[in-house]
Amino acid sequence: MLIRNGIIAVLLAAIIPGLVIANPASAQLSCSDVKYGNPNYHENMDKLAEQARLPDNYWNRYHESVVSDLCSGNIKGIDTFINDRFVKLREAQEIARVLGKSYKPKHAISSSPAAPPQVLSDLSYGPITFGAQLKNIEKQLGEKATADNNDKECDFVRFKKLPGIYFMVENGIVTRADTTSPQIKNTLLISIGTPLNEIKRRYPKVEIEPQKYLKNGHYLIFKSQDGKRAIIFDEDGGKVTGVRAGVEPSVEYVEGCQ
Repeated sequence: MLIRNGIIAVLLAAIIPGLVIANPASAQLSCSDVKYGNPNYHENMDKLAEQARLPDNYWNRYHESVVSDLCSGNIKGIDTFINDRFVKLREAQEIARVLGKSYKPKHAISSSPAAPPQVLSDLSYGPITFGAQLKNIEKQLGEKATADNNDKECDFVRFKKLPGIYFMVENGIVTRADTTSPQIKNTLLISIGTPLNEIKRRYPKVEIEPQKYLKNGHYLIFKSQDGKRAIIFDEDGGKVTGVRAGVEPSVEYVEGCQ
């Protein structure tokens, strides 16, 4: 019976593009095993990374999103991650195999080479590492930064090669980055416009504080394990309006350089 069901599953996946269906005969983990909130969540994700032969047996937030999308049937989301080069097609297919599912792209997958995406984290944005000297970054980018006020103690600068985001510089050191652009991606996969309720569902341990100037707004704070860095989202009206990331305490300055 299991063999017959497996054959049927393969035939259906071939007939209906993008179909994600269960194949219990090959499942090594279930969706409930890797559902956030499971007491063995991290251990099970470690098993998934090993069984799916992910690079260095390591999983990241993009792999977590693939798992979530596979289990909910969100094929478009997986296709997007692959096209944006966050996840490889083989990785998505192997994750599906471990979960006893079949994944076949529903939307066109680009095969043309692309530059690695710029992603904001609490450590860096693209080639810019927080804590690095501005002069070294300018040399690396081959571009002189444009400053807001030319204040040596604290200022915000921009680079033409990195549109949509600006960087705080304190005494020649880049300490944080700020953006309100929905085009800037981050490691937490939280976009401008993401609803507060969705963030609380995905990250139930997020630290939430009231905004200083907006009565109904909040700061959504994700600190690094050592507490030396953070990603902070501004929220108002139930949706994310901005994000900043960098080193403490600079990343928490509400007024920026003022």
